[in-house]
Amino acid sequence: MARGVRGSDCARRASGENVLARRPEGVDPLALLAVLVLVGVLWIAPFYAVEIARGGRIRADAVTLVSVTYVALFASVAAYALWNAGVARVGASRAGVFLHLMPAFGSLLAKVRAARPRSPSGTRGSACPAPR
Repeated sequence: MARGVRGSDCARRASGENVLARRPEGVDPLALLAVLVLVGVLWIAPFYAVEIARGGRIRADAVTLVSVTYVALFASVAAYALWNAGVARVGASRAGVFLHLMPAFGSLLAKVRAARPRSPSGTRGSACPAPR
C-alpha cells in the first residue's frame, strides 16, 4: 500500500502545482524543465548517497542503459512536455482533475505490459487517490 500512497501523494502535489503555479512570462519551458530537473537531482542526491554507502550498485549493462534512456527521454522529458502542452491547451483547473488517474493507469499498464497479476496493494493504491 505504501507505493500507492506515495504515488497518490505525488499526484496531489503535482495537481496543486499545476493549479497554483504559473510560469513567469518570458521563461522558456525547457529552461524551466532544466531547473526542475536540477532541483530534483539535488533533492534525491542524499538518498542516492545513502544507497551507495549501504552497498547498492547499478549494473552497467545493455538492459540498464535502455531502461534509463527510456525513462529519461519518454517517461520524463516527453511526458513533461506533453503534459504542459495539454495543460496550456485546456487550462490547469481542467487538467488537474485528471491527474489523480495516473497511479491507476500506471498500475493497469504494468499489469498489461509486464503480464503480471495485479496485487492487492496495487489495487488499494489505485483506489487511494480516487475523488470523493
